[in-house]
Amino acid sequence: MNSASNGAIERRVGMFGTGGDTEDLWAGEVDSASDLSDLFVDDEPRQTNKRGSKAKKDRRKGGGKPASVGKAECKQLPPEPQEGNTEYKLKLCDKSPGRFQQLVTQMRWRLDEGDGKAVYMVGVTDAGLMVGIPKREFRESTHTLQRMARVNHAEIKVEETWEGPNGVGGRVGVRHLPEDTSVRGERVVFVGDAQAGKSSLASVLSSTEIDDGRGRARLELFRHGHEIRSGRTSSISAATMSFDHDGGFISPKQSRKQFNSPYQCGAVARTVTLFDLPGDPKYYKTTLGGIMGRDPDLAVLVVSPATGVTPVARELIGVLTALKIPLVINLSKCDAYPRESVDATAAAVRKVCEAAGLGAAVELTDPAEVEPAVAALLSGRATPVLRTSSVTGHAIPTLRALIGAIGNGVDNGKGVGGGGESSSGGESSSGEPTPTPTISAPTITATAATNGAPAEAGAEGEGVAKRGEGHPDEASSAEQPERIAEAEEGFAEGFEMQVQEVFAVSEAGPVVGGVVRHGIASIGQRAHLGPAADGSFRNVTVVGIRRDGDPCRHARAREVVTLELASVTAAELRPGQVLMSGRRAEATIELTAAVRLVPLCEGVLEADAMQVVVVKGGMKRAAVLTADGPIVAGRDTSATLSFGLRPECVRVGDTFLFRGNRPGFTGHGVVTAAQGVAPAVGGTDSRARSL
Repeated sequence: MNSASNGAIERRVGMFGTGGDTEDLWAGEVDSASDLSDLFVDDEPRQTNKRGSKAKKDRRKGGGKPASVGKAECKQLPPEPQEGNTEYKLKLCDKSPGRFQQLVTQMRWRLDEGDGKAVYMVGVTDAGLMVGIPKREFRESTHTLQRMARVNHAEIKVEETWEGPNGVGGRVGVRHLPEDTSVRGERVVFVGDAQAGKSSLASVLSSTEIDDGRGRARLELFRHGHEIRSGRTSSISAATMSFDHDGGFISPKQSRKQFNSPYQCGAVARTVTLFDLPGDPKYYKTTLGGIMGRDPDLAVLVVSPATGVTPVARELIGVLTALKIPLVINLSKCDAYPRESVDATAAAVRKVCEAAGLGAAVELTDPAEVEPAVAALLSGRATPVLRTSSVTGHAIPTLRALIGAIGNGVDNGKGVGGGGESSSGGESSSGEPTPTPTISAPTITATAATNGAPAEAGAEGEGVAKRGEGHPDEASSAEQPERIAEAEEGFAEGFEMQVQEVFAVSEAGPVVGGVVRHGIASIGQRAHLGPAADGSFRNVTVVGIRRDGDPCRHARAREVVTLELASVTAAELRPGQVLMSGRRAEATIELTAAVRLVPLCEGVLEADAMQVVVVKGGMKRAAVLTADGPIVAGRDTSATLSFGLRPECVRVGDTFLFRGNRPGFTGHGVVTAAQGVAPAVGGTDSRARSL
């Protein structure tokens, strides 16, 4: 596999935050004293070749003492430091509740010493001898460390293992999970024709560098080798923008440094995830899945003056209008085409907006117009239009400001998320601006979020003996049982998330990515996953959460996250399944819905046992559609959809999209009735009982 493909795979895993940056998660987290390469010391002084050969001859004769015992030579570290974030443990097996509480307190002290990071050397004596322990005891010790870390709101990672005379040992890194902060997140999808410039625009918006005119910027978002070779997006890729409390853009390097700080929140007040969706018609189902599954707050339709408003662009406008997703129209590559061509494209955009029933197309020429334009957009009175260039950077700051203002408008209750209007902004590339309607709206002020105060990492003087071990103070001892119960039992409040993507991560359990629909997901929480082919749901446990590539304790509604699961394998997971707790899960085999074609579809669809593809979030399923009459735009028709043998999780009131074999005939519907199969939840499934 070439290096380009390797980089594409790394970006694929990181799009939901699973892998994040390709840098080592623990890079630079401990002092140099904990680096094994610097600490390895031989038990005996180095011998000269002459003396060494003599010692070898003595051992052959039965005299002398062997330098190693068992499989490996016994190395030695300096004695365990009393200060700092490094702790030596021979093993951590079969600890009593009282001793476990002391170990938890000791870990808190070590984390505090290391500013939220600690290193545990397992299989090492207090004197520094790396003797090792049997593999079974090493696994039990890492499990105990994981329990200790969970109580301390931290995560562990086995960074290195080695062989000792008595077995194996290893270096385990412990990292404190950041406190829940008020960092908010919005989602923006970029749609349009192939070669319209969506990937380059999303990449330039999320960074501080412009494109070189040959597509260098889009390489940051491509996930597959064939995308790099062809220059066409075939999957859903993502980039992240960060804003401060005043709505100012924060560069990626600065935001990553602030977001990773374990004990302070930094200046990041909002993160916006930009999803780049395919534009090629053969990947249209993937595009619909991205629009439905990512639950966007805003859609940016990218139109190139080279192609104008194509049938694909018209159909996408109809889909976004039907789903009531705020829409911004961006005229790209304005530096590469004559002004007359750009003006003609802008005129075509205004006609399409009027035909779709959107607000009047308004071109932005000044960043000062962004806030009133956003207010008009969220009230349905205007559709912002921008003229940008990813090569010259023209109007890129204006579009960034508009995306930030959209988030403030959502916070102020002005729309979006499933029923809203549109949003965007722009600025003409050259010459005089196109006449625009007068916009009079109150200015949207930035809503400053208050960062949550982090919890204390450990009380002063919590350690004695080995600085923290054996003598927790009274307040710490009193709160330990409650914290342990909270961490290991999980929260009672339920959550729901549809699986969008599935990842098989080495040295970890299966990882699923998606958007949390309801409630709060927490580490240690139990949930139901399904449905399986027989309609059953199995019990799983959330053992890890990442948001924007960073570990966290909880995932809240409408956050894009990845969850690591236990009690299930990656082969048993598929996109479209539902992960939920706190409510009963049901599997549906057939549903009745009120359906219609999306706006701008002028034809008539006769559906009598017609095979279609149903898209609902991450679910893309073939179904048989039978309607009571012709399906047209602007009027509901009752229809029945059957999934065949494998059920799906669909409820009354859910919205979905469907598409047949004929291009240009995309419809949407709302479920009015669902016929389910007898659900089997958790222990009622024979497979779940056996696991």
